[in-house]
Amino acid sequence: MHRYIVTTGLLIASSILMSGSLRAENAPAGTAWRPGYPEAGLNDAARQFIADFKKDAAGLKADNKKLRVLIIGDSLSDGYFHWSHYFRQALQQAYGDGGIGNINAKSARNPRDNAAGWLFEQGKDFDIEIAGPWRQAWASRDDAWPYLGWNGGLMSSDSPEASMTFKVRAADITVVYSSGTFETWNGAPFENRAGGFTIDLDGKAEKIAPATAGQPLDIGLAKFQTTQGLHTLKLSGINSGWLWLAGLLLENETPGVVVYNIANGGWWPYNYLWRQPGFEKILQAMNPDYIIYFLSKPDSGALDRSLADDGKEPEYRRMEERVKKALPNAKSLHMICWDSRSGENFPKSIEARQRRQAYFDETKAATLNFYDGLDREQMGKLEWFKDNIHLAKAGGEGIGKAVVALFLPAQEK
Repeated sequence: MHRYIVTTGLLIASSILMSGSLRAENAPAGTAWRPGYPEAGLNDAARQFIADFKKDAAGLKADNKKLRVLIIGDSLSDGYFHWSHYFRQALQQAYGDGGIGNINAKSARNPRDNAAGWLFEQGKDFDIEIAGPWRQAWASRDDAWPYLGWNGGLMSSDSPEASMTFKVRAADITVVYSSGTFETWNGAPFENRAGGFTIDLDGKAEKIAPATAGQPLDIGLAKFQTTQGLHTLKLSGINSGWLWLAGLLLENETPGVVVYNIANGGWWPYNYLWRQPGFEKILQAMNPDYIIYFLSKPDSGALDRSLADDGKEPEYRRMEERVKKALPNAKSLHMICWDSRSGENFPKSIEARQRRQAYFDETKAATLNFYDGLDREQMGKLEWFKDNIHLAKAGGEGIGKAVVALFLPAQEK
């Protein structure tokens, strides 16, 4: 069974620097793509990556298989109208709907405002209801919280009165939560202990025991296999600690493509290495065939934290090595981001791009170059941005549909 992981890590590591003439070239009216892009932004290894994907995807229905893609990135690869959702939608229309992928628990605050809420139909795909006291726990707040979730944070509660009810379309359901204990951000002796709770799937309850004192911080996975359809899963009765809930992994019984998305706003590769016990468990639970990295930094201050201890080796290498150790057979593509902020070509960003590009050249990595391919000024004129950083609907669609066309059968483009 083939699994593809797409790591959308803020790879602003462009082809070192664009020539002045290329940067000044005007994009065609109605698009911010420069002539020939995005296809012109593929190197030979990326063309092979896409050829392998299309070959594997073409036989999914006949072979009754899934093809899994994982995007590892930041806020530029996630969000309401970001390119990755158009990418997922078109792949599933062409090759079959393998399932929803991952749903973030914090979507409970407003399920229809979920990162890709517009892709899903209320009452048919998923809904979330919460009761009792819950708070959003940010994964990037120093070391106050363990990074055990995706897309910016997770939901937490220590109240027996708290509950969260998911109604989801799936056959395979995995609940992702924290286990073990960890100290508070300032090193105080108080320990946050992962609480016990009850998981009820369609009226059948299962108890999850709380962490024992001193138990190492880790990822907890509760897996359920059932029939294809709309199911009700309720988490409740938190006791003897805090439940840190990341969300659900959802797959259909039917063959097709599943696109998972691990993204966290503003993150560098450094953050994916930082205090993340259990990261490999999440990767292996998703079990992708292909990985797409789309990390859009560096920008201000990113260089210092994106280097290894010797100040020379990019931590990007260390992040990728950790992913490869968990998923040795997955194939990888690195997307080199457009300027994530206007005017970011100051010395540290330039140096960080050069370091990353040198790493890609050294490892003969598959790359897709948005930095050379997109005219940022034109993106602004066409209102592809909603806040000068993140994509509006026009930007998500303009980038997502152009990129996914590279992955579709010729008759589907």
